[in-house]
This record gives sequence, C-alpha cells and structure tokens, in this order.
Amino acid sequence: MNFIKKYLLSIIFIMIMSASYASAMEYKVLGLKSTSMGGASVAVRGDSMSVFNNPALLAKPTYDVEFSLGGGVGFTDNNASAAVSKLKDINFTDLLKNYNPSATPEQRSKLISGRDIIMGMNNASVNVAPEAFLGVQVRNIGVGVFGYGDINAQAKVDQAHNKLIVENQNSPGTYIDIETGNPSDYNTYQASSIDYAIKNGLTYLNVIGLAVVEVPVGYGHEFKTQIGSLSVGGSLKYMYGETFAKTINIDDDDIGKDLDKYKTTSSSFSIDIGLLYEPEFLPKARIGLVGKNLTSPKFDVAYGDSIKIDPQIRAGLAYDILESLEFAADMDLTSNKTLVDDLKSQMIGGGLNWHPVSWASLRGGLEKNIADSSALVFTAGISFGLKWFQFDIAGQYSSKSNTIQDKSIPEEAKVNIAIVSKW
Repeated sequence: MNFIKKYLLSIIFIMIMSASYASAMEYKVLGLKSTSMGGASVAVRGDSMSVFNNPALLAKPTYDVEFSLGGGVGFTDNNASAAVSKLKDINFTDLLKNYNPSATPEQRSKLISGRDIIMGMNNASVNVAPEAFLGVQVRNIGVGVFGYGDINAQAKVDQAHNKLIVENQNSPGTYIDIETGNPSDYNTYQASSIDYAIKNGLTYLNVIGLAVVEVPVGYGHEFKTQIGSLSVGGSLKYMYGETFAKTINIDDDDIGKDLDKYKTTSSSFSIDIGLLYEPEFLPKARIGLVGKNLTSPKFDVAYGDSIKIDPQIRAGLAYDILESLEFAADMDLTSNKTLVDDLKSQMIGGGLNWHPVSWASLRGGLEKNIADSSALVFTAGISFGLKWFQFDIAGQYSSKSNTIQDKSIPEEAKVNIAIVSKW
C-alpha cells in the first residue's frame, strides 16, 4: 500500500512539474468515442484508442482484442474565411493593382469596402486539422500509429497602413488617394498606404502548420487496494513531425498551396503517463488523469525556430449509469497555447454512450473552450455492424456559424469515420 502511494505521488508530481509550461498545440483528441462524447477520453472504458488517450485504461480493457482504423478532418474559422471570400468576390487585389483615375464609382466603392474588410481582419484565422489513426489493443498492451495536424492561416494587418493611396497608373511616380481623389506623395504612400503594406509584407496571411505521426507502445496495470482499484499506465512513443511556414497574400484562399516547398522534418521521443481510480465506495465510477508529451518534444521550423509541444494534463470522470449507458466528462488542467497568436485552448466537455448491444452504439455530447469566447460545440456519433466488423461515424458542429457566399458555415466542424473490430 505504501509502495502504491509513493508511486502515485511520484507520477502526479512529474505531471504537475511538466505542466509548468504552456503548450504550443491544443490537446488532441482522437477516436470515435471521444470525438462524439464532447472530447471525453481519460476515464472511458478501455479500447483500442487507450494507448493514445490514457494508457492507464489499458489495464481494464472492454475486450481482449480491439482494432480500429479511421480518420477525419476538422475545420475552425475564427472570422477569416468570410473576409477572404469577400475580398476574392470583389477582386480587391487586382482592382488595387490596376487602379487608375478613370475607375468607376463602383470600383472605388469596392476598394473602400475591401480596405475596411482587411483592416478588420487583424489576427483572424482559419485552421484545418486532418487526422488518421490505427489503434490496436491486445489485453493490457496497446500499440498504434496516430497522425494529426494543424494548418493555420492568420491575418497580420499593419494598422498604421490604412489609406487607399496608390501610384497613378496614368502618371508614374505620382500618387493618388482613392478615397478622396486628391493627389498624394511617396512619403505618405510609404507611411500609410495599404497597397504599400501588402506589397512590402506588412499586411499578409501567415501560414504555419505542424503534422505529427506518433507510434506509441503502451501498457497498463491494475493494483487492488482497500479503497478501490488503481490502474497505472504509460506509453513510450516515437514522434515524427513535419512543419510548414510561409506567408501569402491577404486574400489568398489556398492556404495549402506549395506547402512542400516550405516543409521541414524532424523527429523526437516522448512519454505519456496515466492513472485511473475506481473507488470501492462507488464501484461504477472511474476517475482518470493523464499527462501527455511530458518530455516537451520539439520540431524544427524552416525559418530556424521550432514548435514545442509542451506537457498537457487532462482529468476525466466516467460513470456507468446502466450496464448499457456510460457517462463521461473531461477537462484540461492546462491552458494550452495554439498555433494562433493569443488564442489558448482549455477544453471541458462530456457526453453519453448508449450501447444496448455489442454491434451498435449511439453517442452524443457537448464541449466548450473555457479559455476563449468560442461557441459551444455539439458532438454525436453512431456505430453499427457485426461485433468483429463495425462501421463508425462521429462528428462535431459549432453552435455559431459564418456566412460565406450566402451559405451558412459552422465556425467549427469535424467528421471522423472508422472501422472497428472487437474480439
């Protein structure tokens, strides 16, 4: 008993000390149950995704053998997509580049409108997050290949350069203020023109991305105590990373174009450690804690810097309301930095998993980023088929939306599909 206490305290101490840094990537949730149950993954019943989500769950697997293969993509729009789409619609860049004093009132109106759109875009961003996974659990051992990434474009707008001043195409070397129609000069153009800012890299979209492939090997073991069951698990993982970094025009909507030209690859190793406690006085409850990326793995970036994934700590609670109905909820204990400047991620969420038979389940939940004013996200999923060959689909959908080309698009959305086999 004393050994268990010392072991437990040592693990918790390591997690807390490791969490003294802010993370450079939000906590990644992979898998069918977690995606559709509000991100809950730390204390759910053990499965083929446990080696990634919480290796302590490997100590109490639901099946002797489980295999899952799947993937998906997520999308988050922080006010950037609609703005870029409007700039494309009015052909802002070409109008500005080819402006001359004989321009029509409609063209001048479009340029003024485009200027206002750009000036309101500062720090707006759009993120695409692909993922794929292969998880295998054999009794209390887990292995897998898990890939996830973030490709993010964020607007950087020089607020001092807010005037529509351009070179007069009919008289090279002279300048004109489009909004007033009055003549201007080069010094004013250089100091305050949005055209100058775009051409000289002061106003732009900053594209940065990180794609990681993890190959973990994990093990979980259960200790019986007088006050309940304590499971401890860990995984050692090889991590291969690719980073991307470049700048593009403020109204370019193809953020993934030519990324291979700006790619840098590197690799690292890290460890995850997890705990799961099932109290004797409440046998249907499970309390989990996991620390991920405890060695702060780094990945090189083309411009000479690096992206560090600092340690992340998450706690979870699960309860079997019925034999066929599971409730679970998670909360990040660390506020994690993201690839978006000044945007942090600290998620809280949970949901229900109803599995009346071995060949089908229905799930639903909610999650929210409590470190930001982002919208509530609804989650859902369904699994069906034979026990040894099931098809699963899970998704997430934000309660807020943006309008792009007269279509309502959710601020955040995700879809995940997989094949699952249980034995």
